[in-house]
Amino acid sequence: MFSPTNSDCSSKLSAQSPHTHDLSQPFETNINPLTTSKLAHSNVLSSRDQLDLHPLSLTEQTDIDIKPIVSRSINWSNSATYQTAPTSHVQADSLGATGVNVPESITVNRLALRQKRWIQNTIDDQGLRTTIAKRSTDGTLDRTDLLKIFDIAKDGNQVDGQEFHDLKALVNGTTRSLMPESVQNLAGKVINGDRANRNYQDVALGNLKAGSSDSELTMLVSKWFLGTDHPFAWWSKYHQTDLPLFSDGASYQDIKQGDTGDCYLLASLAAVAKQDPQQIQDMFTDNGDGTYTVRFFRKGQAEYVTVDSYLPEYQGNSIYADYSQETWVALAEKAYAQLNESGWLDNWNDNGKHIDMRYSINSYDDIGGGWSFISTEQITGKTVQPTWSLDDEQAMIQAFQTGSLVTLGSKSDIGLSDKIIHNHAYALIDYNAQTQTFTLYNPWGVDNPYTSDQDANPDDGQVELTWTEMQTYFREWDALQQT
Repeated sequence: MFSPTNSDCSSKLSAQSPHTHDLSQPFETNINPLTTSKLAHSNVLSSRDQLDLHPLSLTEQTDIDIKPIVSRSINWSNSATYQTAPTSHVQADSLGATGVNVPESITVNRLALRQKRWIQNTIDDQGLRTTIAKRSTDGTLDRTDLLKIFDIAKDGNQVDGQEFHDLKALVNGTTRSLMPESVQNLAGKVINGDRANRNYQDVALGNLKAGSSDSELTMLVSKWFLGTDHPFAWWSKYHQTDLPLFSDGASYQDIKQGDTGDCYLLASLAAVAKQDPQQIQDMFTDNGDGTYTVRFFRKGQAEYVTVDSYLPEYQGNSIYADYSQETWVALAEKAYAQLNESGWLDNWNDNGKHIDMRYSINSYDDIGGGWSFISTEQITGKTVQPTWSLDDEQAMIQAFQTGSLVTLGSKSDIGLSDKIIHNHAYALIDYNAQTQTFTLYNPWGVDNPYTSDQDANPDDGQVELTWTEMQTYFREWDALQQT
């Protein structure tokens, strides 16, 4: 388990913290020296219930009323022939037909009827059955619909066995297809369970089960859909901000690291913002109620978490990622800290071996230390290839010039007075072919404040290096895997 206590960062971990860190370890962990430090908590995971559902198959026979277009024979794909008439009642085995174009309304009506029958035959609780049927009449079950359905499930002092069965069916059965991807994912964490459910606001909770109290369901819904389970933050109080998510789109220059060692994450965000700023904007869904649904990826599959507009402050200033103008960086960092509790934000050593270097708790400090190639994959959903040496200048240039996201990790034995911070992550933001120099961005938002070797603008976080200097200061670089 590692966390930053670097000599070049003007802060130390609390004496209460269980963290230690060996600077020889290959983790980018530096924190901004202009701020201060903190950490931690944990608990026990309860068992996760599973439900194997068998909803209606798409080939089940269903009675539908087909409004006549013309009176003609319809040759369905199962070779049965039916005759339409002004008020005909036709039984169909398949949605496919040959010899005639079946109106879209027939398919839609048939699927709607199938959905209605599934709800009637599967959802036992009358209140839930009525609400689900009513909320799904438009063919969707969105976030607002799910919040209403969860409220109906809290019609007593506890979620009884019937209600729990129905909620399982809702998020795993046919109705799942009516939900947007983000709602599917979040509802699954509430109902099916997640490792992060072990705690809510530092109080032991656990996965939902038959017999869970209404208040436990409320906490799970609040955790995943309302973003009220804030990450632990030392010496800070949460305050609501009314600043915009983006003021002028996403830019790497918006990124200014605060007092946790997540330079690897912020360097990844900087690299994405430089090469594909729209992808940053696509991470966020504004829910219109002061909350945002934020998307990351786990092994290429989207994972979602909700954050509210409360951010930690100390004496009126942001203590973690800066949000003085806009909030997207701070909210992405906050979302990452919340997802950390789910236990899958993996890290690796430089031999490609998986290591568990975290407590997997909902805490800013527990995301201190990591690899940019992992966090870039988690932001983009794409495979990122780390290269553990700098011996191919043209490969890096070509990757960057063809639009790849490029990050770098510095060596641990760099002197304090050098241009580059040791054991730190940077994003490549420019290459000048004429001068053959690389421009990197320090997620601190400033150059190295400890060195006298400053350029003309030491407060922009941009450092220009020759390839020889790149080889001197850096041990590895990462880029999207070429296909």
